[in-house]
Amino acid sequence: RLIHDIKNHFLILKDYESRKDYVGLHKYLEEIENNYKEINVCTWTGNRIVDSMIGQKKKLAEQCGIKFSVAAISIQKWNMNDSELCSLFGNLLDNAIEACQSIEHKEKQVWVDIEKQGQLIFIKVKNTIEEVPVIKEGRPVSSKRNRKNHGYGVKNIDRIINKYEGEILYQVLENHFQVSITLFNNMDV
Repeated sequence: RLIHDIKNHFLILKDYESRKDYVGLHKYLEEIENNYKEINVCTWTGNRIVDSMIGQKKKLAEQCGIKFSVAAISIQKWNMNDSELCSLFGNLLDNAIEACQSIEHKEKQVWVDIEKQGQLIFIKVKNTIEEVPVIKEGRPVSSKRNRKNHGYGVKNIDRIINKYEGEILYQVLENHFQVSITLFNNMDV
């Protein structure tokens, strides 16, 4: 809920800042923080952005009747900046949850797996599907009616992975859709 409305929150925060209404700004931030406290953030990787995104999306999925499983190891520092981590995990998980929401006759489930071997990070996000998505040139194609205004999430994922010279694979495995990402991460810890 918070992530979905974040752009609107930014507009209000910028307005408070431009008017130098720091009392209003502080009050508004406290209000947002109180809403955020409702979300119990677990520690899976030790990175606050990654763990926060997973926690928020897990809660959202479970509210929609979607089982959500996480297996991750500690990776506190990533090569990416916080906004890139937010965009990457937000889009991966939003897409998986959205795909599950369209399922009518099967169990709905999302799996997140984050591993590290040496300086390589492996991210897998898998979800159940009822209909096989169209894959064109190695990427899923939006099934939404107005495709012109959709597909930006996949483009953002691809842009981030390409920036860090990673690899991404979109594939259908039996009744599941899986996104597999391999990234080089030379950060310690």
